[in-house]
Amino acid sequence: MTYGLLLLSALIGGVALGTFYFGGLWYTVERIHDVSHPAYLLAGSFLVRAVVVLSGFVGITYAFGSRLEIVGTCLLGFMMVRLVLVRRWGPVPRAARPSG
Repeated sequence: MTYGLLLLSALIGGVALGTFYFGGLWYTVERIHDVSHPAYLLAGSFLVRAVVVLSGFVGITYAFGSRLEIVGTCLLGFMMVRLVLVRRWGPVPRAARPSG
């Protein structure tokens, strides 16, 4: 595998992990009012998301040779998803927030 393809694969892996993590966070926040014990939902969701993402980072690191630039590229893909989703969903405008 060429070096460029290796970096592209790490970037795509980071994007996939970021999509899973932040998509799962969004799904959890959307469903928090539907459960009787929201703390269990938040804790369980965090644990599942964290274990999957950390396992994914470790797997990508070992699969692609434990190089710092591979880990950095994977992390870059992860953070790109965060940036895109924050810009897309953005903060709730002050007037639309519920009072109280």
